[in-house]
Amino acid sequence: MPLSLTYVTDEAGQRQAVQIPYDQWLVLQKELQGYLQEETLRQSLNESFRDIAAMEAGRKPKVTLDEFLAEVETELEAENQTEEVSSFERER
Repeated sequence: MPLSLTYVTDEAGQRQAVQIPYDQWLVLQKELQGYLQEETLRQSLNESFRDIAAMEAGRKPKVTLDEFLAEVETELEAENQTEEVSSFERER
């Protein structure tokens, strides 16, 4: 998507800011959110693979399925609370 950019300059003609149409801003925000989610997933997977390697090498205690699921549930609850706060802040 080609952006329709408008440059804001100072008295000397130096660029100070960039403006884009609001509809393009919304598209960019959505794309950025997707990239951030992908990066979060990538980091989580990398951490998981490091944890597995550490467990197999005996450097880290193994986790039972119940412990793992409890940890996932806790993380999901924390994410939901964060999303609720973010949603509330956007509505204000």
